[in-house]
Amino acid sequence: MRERVIIAFLVLMFTMFTLLCAQMGEPIKINQEYEWILSAGQKGLRQAGDTVHLTYRTYGPGNDYSPQIVYTKSSEPFNEFSVLEIAEMMDHWGVIFGDPVLELMSDGRVLIFYPLYNIDDEIYHLMKTEISPEGIIVSTESIYQSVYTTAAVVNDDDNLHLLFKNGFEHELDIIDYHLFFDKYSSLDDVEGNVRFYGQDVIHGRVHSNTDIWIRQIGGGDNNGWPTFYGLVTTVGEIRVFGGGAYPIEQVFRGGLIENYQHFDLPGGADLIRRNGVRLFGESQSDNKIAFVNINGLLYNARIGHIEEIHPPEEFIIYDQYPPYGPIGNQIGVNYIARHDTTWVVMSGTLSNDTSYWVPFELWISGNVAGLQTWGSSHNIYIKDDLTYQNTIVGQPPDGGLDGEYPVNETDMLALVSEKSILIQYGYRDPTDGMRYKPNCNSVNIYGYLFALGDGQGETTPAGVHYKDGIFSFQYQFPKGSTPDQMFQGDFYTQIDLHLRRYPTSSLDPWPPGLDYPWYNPLWPEPGPIFSPGAPYSIPIPNPHGAPSVTYLRGSINLFGGFASRRCGYVRRSGNADYDTGIWDIDNHFFGHHSNGLTPPGGASGYDKNYFHDSRLEYLRPLDVPSSSILDGAANFAFHYWRQEEGSEDFSPVLSEDLIRFKDNLLIDAHNNRVAILMSNNLLLSDETGSNFQEFGLDITNDSIIDLVYSAEGIFILSQDKLQRFDPGSYELFTIDERILPNWEQGIATDVGNVFWAASINEEIIQFNVYNPTGDLLDQYIWQHGIVRHPGSDFENSKSPLGLIAQDNQIFLTLHIGLEEEAIAPGVGELYLANGILEYQSVDTVDLIPYPELYHYPNPVYRNIGNRSQAVNINFNLPQDSLVKINIYNIKGQLVKNLIKENFSRGNYTLQWDGRDSKNRSVAQGIYFYEMVTNNSNLVRKFLLLN
Repeated sequence: MRERVIIAFLVLMFTMFTLLCAQMGEPIKINQEYEWILSAGQKGLRQAGDTVHLTYRTYGPGNDYSPQIVYTKSSEPFNEFSVLEIAEMMDHWGVIFGDPVLELMSDGRVLIFYPLYNIDDEIYHLMKTEISPEGIIVSTESIYQSVYTTAAVVNDDDNLHLLFKNGFEHELDIIDYHLFFDKYSSLDDVEGNVRFYGQDVIHGRVHSNTDIWIRQIGGGDNNGWPTFYGLVTTVGEIRVFGGGAYPIEQVFRGGLIENYQHFDLPGGADLIRRNGVRLFGESQSDNKIAFVNINGLLYNARIGHIEEIHPPEEFIIYDQYPPYGPIGNQIGVNYIARHDTTWVVMSGTLSNDTSYWVPFELWISGNVAGLQTWGSSHNIYIKDDLTYQNTIVGQPPDGGLDGEYPVNETDMLALVSEKSILIQYGYRDPTDGMRYKPNCNSVNIYGYLFALGDGQGETTPAGVHYKDGIFSFQYQFPKGSTPDQMFQGDFYTQIDLHLRRYPTSSLDPWPPGLDYPWYNPLWPEPGPIFSPGAPYSIPIPNPHGAPSVTYLRGSINLFGGFASRRCGYVRRSGNADYDTGIWDIDNHFFGHHSNGLTPPGGASGYDKNYFHDSRLEYLRPLDVPSSSILDGAANFAFHYWRQEEGSEDFSPVLSEDLIRFKDNLLIDAHNNRVAILMSNNLLLSDETGSNFQEFGLDITNDSIIDLVYSAEGIFILSQDKLQRFDPGSYELFTIDERILPNWEQGIATDVGNVFWAASINEEIIQFNVYNPTGDLLDQYIWQHGIVRHPGSDFENSKSPLGLIAQDNQIFLTLHIGLEEEAIAPGVGELYLANGILEYQSVDTVDLIPYPELYHYPNPVYRNIGNRSQAVNINFNLPQDSLVKINIYNIKGQLVKNLIKENFSRGNYTLQWDGRDSKNRSVAQGIYFYEMVTNNSNLVRKFLLLN
């Protein structure tokens, strides 16, 4: 019996395809060769008579792949399109935000509204371009400033209704920020002790999930205050160390927003762990080091294996020891664990646009070519400059603030540590055994740095979050240790260990301000490090000519940015830490951070000289961690304007703060009544177009696609349902409901009927025709024959259909996304099709004898913030059926049976919590789920991540 149902259904489907393909013309590709389109969907499609009008954003050809806004039109048989460029940005820093919207006037004029960034005045404008019936630009003008996003416009008998919002709102990733951090770090239990000083000059956007501390001290060029040239946002507020006011415009020259929304930092390098190439093996280890030098797309490396040598080294303790006098009486013995490192040499070729995973400590430097991402499960140490092959050292890779330097279009580096990223100001090179101190003056770092270490709130007794990831420098506190000495003709080494007991204790503390010798990575350093002491008399090879004692080490010249769990430790001055002489390295009790001999006030660390790399807007390394928010600036408001028939100007009608309304800006009008939909709130006017009433609707606001106002009511299309709001009863009715794979949907009205068009799979668009009360009249299925690009993400398509229905004629635009989105996210090809639908009464049960199956989200993150995601499995049954749903792993093994029971016709949602049949959490990876009904078997897959 089941086989007969399937055969009958296939015959029916073939008959419908044949019928509808004869009624719908061949789809016509709008974009030219090597031209990629960002579709404006319904807002960019209008029709008058036998002419169709389109507007959209495009990249290329002939415009250096910078964004344009284009207007085009064509008449039947639609084999030629006239193309008119409305706006063009020939600069990577001038970006058009949002789609253009188009409206037709009864006299044939075309009006196009679009947001545009003006490079000259550095202001975002809402622009209006008027085009004559002959296709000539009549005028272009700015009608409002500080508008970044798409407007909405509708023509109701030549009365124009315009809805837009000012303020800045778009999705930002952590890599969009020049500097991003969760918290400050403090070593002396003084909140905000690590702060921005007068020497700190920051170019690019900064965000903090806590208060940002500033201080007027330390020179610089801004009267002692730090200078921020990009927008600064903070979840908290700006705090001045020592109290008092600060000159906001003098300090925050790119703008400041306090009490901003929180932005989560990813907990680990999941993408690189999953996708990264393992040049040095798979095994994670706490006892290995990768010592890597990069030269373009070549590398050479030494892999160090740290081994403990037995027995431990013995140091006899004396009550007196040179160079402070002759050897005295023996009073004890120190036993110190000995470690040695054996090295294995490796070399090879790197690939462009590739990530590399190192499952142990990584020391790295060199000259980078192409797009490279290096990740480590441990600390990453920057041991020398990291530069770009196609950028002169010292110059910004993005051309600079004034565009005076060449733009590097090829090279970009990301470093991702699941702990911290530290500048190693000195090291002993395993190649020749010599001591190098290349970072003792200044260091040049090109790239974006992620320090993701999450100490899970672990702190020292003084509140230091010592296990959180920071971008800093190794060996924070240059304390002294007694150097090796010549005394009365003999050479003495490890003097401190012959004088004092190890480990330190309250009974046997070391003098305050004195290191363990081996904690200083370059011990012994020459010079008067400890007093009393003598100059070091045996020369140490010093090929870089670095100063003998380095406290304030110059500047960090960072061309890129960083995201870290904690911010701080880059420059400190003037405060004692735990100067007790008792060391507890595990809890970060180090002693005194300065011996007071160095100006100013014992300062240590680097000055900050940070430059944002604006190329991150379009040139991003592979597999970098991602966490995003919907970003918005201050003074959000929406504005509803109206231009009456015969008038040349818009008049403001309604304006309101957008604190309540931030999503889904939609408007439509009918007989001068206006419906405005924002988030899940509907504002409905009276017959004069004013005196609005507000209604809260039971709609998921992030799924709303379109709004249509007709004589029969207000129709609202969401991703999973079509609803009608009755202006008379103020009730919301569901007309139809189903789970669809994406946003490739659209609605239109014609002579009282409502049309819902939706892509139900990669090849088929389904048209449903409803009467005003919501009864399904007709249903059509069209196999459009457009071949999608291999690997394109159909299920996550964000491009709505453009749809017009008039006198049984259909106009439809379909946007086909690309697999590769290197030019801009969401680009693709745009197709136009038209045809005639003969409305007929059809038995809908016979037309859809198969269920629908869909899930969200994808991928599924097991842990997101403080909660776990579940897999939501949605299915729609056209008829009563026994339903069985199973979960399988990638090997085809059964993980769990979710359900096996009878269901009535309708829509249902199940959840899977990521546990198997024995209630054990499953590993991350690809999983399949299968739904078996009385006459179907459907399988879908999803990705589960930790």
